[in-house]
Amino acid sequence: MKTIRICSMAILFYATIRVSAAQLQISISGIVTDGNNPVKEAVVSLVSDPQFSDTTNSNGVFSISNVTDIIKSTDLNSDKNGLIFLHRSSLHFSIPEKISSADVMLHTVTGRCILKHPLPKNLSGSITVDLPKLSNGLYLVRFSSVPVSITRKLMVTPDKMFLCENGHSELLSDATHKLNLRKDAMDQLIVTKDGFYTKLIDISSYKIENLSITLQDSIPEDTVQETSLHKKYRNYFHIGAAIDGNSYRDSHAALWKEHFNAAVCENEMKWTALQPSEGNFQFGQANAMVNAARSNGMLVRGHVLVWFDQTPDWVFQSPYGGQASKQLLLERIRTHVTRVMKEFKGRVYAWDVVNEAVVGYDANDQDVGEDLGTLARWGYRNSKWYQIAGEDHIYEAFKAAREADPDAKLFYNDFWNYLDEKREFIISFVKKLKEQELIDGVGLQCHLNISAAKEKMNNQSACQTVDNLEKEIQEYAALGLDVHITELDISIYTRDYTSEDQSRWYRGYDLNEEYQNRLAARYKEFFDMFRRNADKIQNVTFWGIADDNTWLSEFPSGRPDHPLLFDKHLKPKKAFDAIMNFNK
Repeated sequence: MKTIRICSMAILFYATIRVSAAQLQISISGIVTDGNNPVKEAVVSLVSDPQFSDTTNSNGVFSISNVTDIIKSTDLNSDKNGLIFLHRSSLHFSIPEKISSADVMLHTVTGRCILKHPLPKNLSGSITVDLPKLSNGLYLVRFSSVPVSITRKLMVTPDKMFLCENGHSELLSDATHKLNLRKDAMDQLIVTKDGFYTKLIDISSYKIENLSITLQDSIPEDTVQETSLHKKYRNYFHIGAAIDGNSYRDSHAALWKEHFNAAVCENEMKWTALQPSEGNFQFGQANAMVNAARSNGMLVRGHVLVWFDQTPDWVFQSPYGGQASKQLLLERIRTHVTRVMKEFKGRVYAWDVVNEAVVGYDANDQDVGEDLGTLARWGYRNSKWYQIAGEDHIYEAFKAAREADPDAKLFYNDFWNYLDEKREFIISFVKKLKEQELIDGVGLQCHLNISAAKEKMNNQSACQTVDNLEKEIQEYAALGLDVHITELDISIYTRDYTSEDQSRWYRGYDLNEEYQNRLAARYKEFFDMFRRNADKIQNVTFWGIADDNTWLSEFPSGRPDHPLLFDKHLKPKKAFDAIMNFNK
């Protein structure tokens, strides 16, 4: 905000070494207005890594840079300081004079309050406020009283928290070197402020001066009920939808643009679509879909680079006949991942690098599928990838992805994320990837059912509860990983019977009242949990837009299903109302 002051030449020298070594060149400054007047306390941050953030001052000015001056002493009154300092995970406040009332609040950089602690009335002296467990990143601490309000920045890293005081500065290069930013960066700024619509600004460089940003006033929520899904959730997480080659431009397009601010291609970025034969890359359809999403201000997720399914047979074959060698297969991974990610560099912010590589086995090393009654262990799927290259195919894919686009968020994506033992096996290799800084997060598919299994208690979905999924989210986040809900839908069927049992099929074109209510209740309980964990979840993506176009009505049996928020007439269902009906 103000000119950065470094308290000693030693610190400056250290900063110069670290920043130079990491080749960071972040220096973005500007002003935020409403078209006429400056907007103060608007939060401006990088989409690719929100820890690079600043809050506008009373003149609407912000400045984002490699070295951030986190806190300076501020007067509570004309002659005495009110001091805030941090010890371990507790904030300590020293109040020199009696204050009739005050609050301590902790906000995310997007402005969502995650802690509000009213202080005792007629307060003076000292008080301690314990902070909750926080994910890595940047937060805002607010001390609010009459007539003074003080805002401080709190930085959380894997090792400790930083809250500087008395003019000292904290160097953020330890946390930022992972970005490996480049001069020709393609990124976005996200600007948030209560009373204004969130704005995304495309930037082509990390060195920009005098950027001018205009925010549009939003209608007060107590005046008009919000009707857009992603706007309702703007202070929690992005809301995405899977699109196909038609839905982004046909009758679904208006619904997609109104209710979602993130997108993923359902099949158009899989290997068979992008490289059907060796060296024959086909980007036309995927580019059209990515550009359409970007033109509507959406974040785009890439799905998927390496998967056991929808991969052409030639990938696993030698040009001379027979099976490809391990060396050849890994070379093909590097070639495909590099070419694809460079094609979408700067336009796709996150990638599912490897998908569904873990399954359960019985004592005879046979895949147990959904029946966990004979489960003996979890292990890597016996796919052609694994048969030829072992677990190296996973590490090679992530290495190639990191090299191809250092700015992209890299994810491992899988299903049945409410099973502890499966999570533990995934963590066993995810930890290794994280130690090498090759992974940023996990994707939890969340193909759910209208209720957990009630009869087949050995079926995996018997464990499909809100509490179990919440535990998985928290366990992954505790590793310092981003968590995305990547393929959400809720089938109206349970797993107590197979999809081939046509006697159980629901034949109506529209859902009756009973199913509407059950589906709404199921969606509500999961979204209530997602909001509770919004500091750990950055994105929730539905696997489709409306019930007339869902994979669940196609795979594997053609059984009709109604798993999404919008019905076959493209109208909102009770499930939509259920997850919109909450107070911020």
